[in-house]
Amino acid sequence: MGRGCVPGGYRAFRPMLFRYSSAAHSCSPGSGPLRVSSCLRALTAWACLAFLASSFALAQDGTGGAAPPAESDQKFTVTGTVVNAATDEPIPRALVNMQSSPQRSAFTDSNGSFSIDGVPAGRFPVHAQKPGYFGSQESGSVRSVVMVDVGANSGSITIKLAAENIIFGRLTDANGQPIESVGVRLTSRILRNGIWHTESRSSAMTDEDGEYRFPNLQPGTYYVSAGPDVQRREELFAAPEIPRTGWPGVYFPQAPDLASAAPIQLKSSQKVEADMVMNRVPLRTVSGMVTGFIPDSGVSLQVQNSSGDFVNAEVRLQHDTGAFEIRLPAGNYRLKAFSQVGAQQMRADARITVDKDLAQLQLPLQPAVSMPIHVRMEDRSSDTAQSARSRAYLSARDANNAPPVSVHLVSTEMGGSDVYSVNGGAQGNRTLSLRAVEPGRYKADIAAYGGWYVESAQCGNTNLLTEDLVVGAGNSCTVELSLRNDGGTLSAKVNSATTGSGMALLVPARGRGTPRTLPFYTSDGSKAAHIGASGIAPGEYLLYAFDTPEGVEYGDPEVLRSYASQATPVTISPGQTTEVTTQIIETGTDSE
Repeated sequence: MGRGCVPGGYRAFRPMLFRYSSAAHSCSPGSGPLRVSSCLRALTAWACLAFLASSFALAQDGTGGAAPPAESDQKFTVTGTVVNAATDEPIPRALVNMQSSPQRSAFTDSNGSFSIDGVPAGRFPVHAQKPGYFGSQESGSVRSVVMVDVGANSGSITIKLAAENIIFGRLTDANGQPIESVGVRLTSRILRNGIWHTESRSSAMTDEDGEYRFPNLQPGTYYVSAGPDVQRREELFAAPEIPRTGWPGVYFPQAPDLASAAPIQLKSSQKVEADMVMNRVPLRTVSGMVTGFIPDSGVSLQVQNSSGDFVNAEVRLQHDTGAFEIRLPAGNYRLKAFSQVGAQQMRADARITVDKDLAQLQLPLQPAVSMPIHVRMEDRSSDTAQSARSRAYLSARDANNAPPVSVHLVSTEMGGSDVYSVNGGAQGNRTLSLRAVEPGRYKADIAAYGGWYVESAQCGNTNLLTEDLVVGAGNSCTVELSLRNDGGTLSAKVNSATTGSGMALLVPARGRGTPRTLPFYTSDGSKAAHIGASGIAPGEYLLYAFDTPEGVEYGDPEVLRSYASQATPVTISPGQTTEVTTQIIETGTDSE
């Protein structure tokens, strides 16, 4: 090798590398003596470089072989399939996204298979999506998410998507004639805050053949209704005729209200026909006066049926006097009037039964009910570090000292509106309140943050942690909350033989209290899922770990009581961590 093949000689052959590179094509048989000499020197330099590189590798690995990179430096390939949740058939051309850094994507092939290369070791969410499909494990989501542990032992994954559903039908009269231009409503049944609610999802108008269609529906429970509807006949060059008849409300299949309607259960790839029959009925006149508003300040009037749906009825309202007239089919209705006086919202609310003409109704506007929220905070933590964290949370969250708590009043009545607490007050003295609370019955969902928990919640004589709040027209109370920061921590393992999303509930063992929801996900049925929560009020609890995130009406104590034998008792102590292991509770349903 000569003198160049030593570390000190590396600088000596750098110029020769350059000459070799620039005269590469001159190193060929038949070159002159000068060319051959230059070529030999260059080849000698390349041999030295190879020797140095191999010596460096040997120094790094005493065995003489290349050392394998650490797993954290390796890249892996994630493979899997996307299938129809109902049929297990492969879904081609579905987009699969992996939320690694950077994000990686791939499309499935004709067999529903995908492969994503160059993924670092770690735990990442992977989701799939395709038009016409929805996530099978997450209600309300168009994506199905799977958590993947990427590493040397990673296996193939399966992502399930539910194909879209369709509800369609035809609206006719008793003679089979189509009814055109009548509104049809689609209502869904969802579990929100542990209570079943019905929410309007979509609306359509029947065409000239009386037909309607609701596509792109996710799995779930639905109701279909048509009317009530009042149509005015339009005459060319003449004033429109005052309607004398109209269409009553009907719920599929042929029910007068939502309570007696038949639910439509959709899972995947279903097409359900929901035909309904209506006959014209006489209209009744409902008239009266809205009072208590300033003329020209604006006043509106709405009509709801007994199921809480807004009625497509023409309301004739004189904005200067407040006189109104409405023509409606027979039935039960709710009238709501609104106005604004300065910064004060005014409301009126009346429930009526229409079986004949009603006259001289009075709707007196009153200031909308507002409830101030007073929060008392007690630093009771014996752990100085925990106390410091809870105090630091206040400073980091809001420099204006807004209390670390929110209040949500959940309406338990059809057509009722939920109410959320809002911030108010001057800078440096922030306050909370509930504004424009409609008359009705509510459950209070109160959540504290940053290591604080709700020790007590009172509104007048009502204990909001154990009782429903009943609000009357013009009646108000002050919500009194007491927060403490000496809560405990829960660390729980959930043993499950299946994979997917689940919902754990931590429920006070004595009396009725607001359950604490703790969602979890199991990516591998052979491994336990972990649940962690802090800032829990000290006391006795029952821990329920349900196999589905929805389907259990946990807001009903009787429903929870039926699963109590499968729950795990938990004792939370101030400033302590409680570790427990619980078993999955199989509900046998994805949604109610």
